Amino acid sequence: MLGVEPKELLDKPLNELLEEEQVTAIQRCLSEDFNQINPLPIELTRNGSILTFDGIVHRHGEIVILELEPSEPTQD
Repeated sequence: MLGVEPKELLDKPLNELLEEEQVTAIQRCLSEDFNQINPLPIELTRNGSILTFDGIVHRHGEIVILELEPSEPTQD
């Protein structure tokens, strides 16, 4: 879906995949209650198309995990 093999994304900084604004939003949520923040709206541009996701952030020990679940864009 992203044009990248999943194992190529492991242990990579988020700024290799996401825009700085989205990385900052994820960093802010790390100091808050994930249940109140999740899901975060995430948009990626690939091959001229915008892909929208619900970003679910959680921890496993010292590891931060970001799950991306495809979502339909909403109109504000």
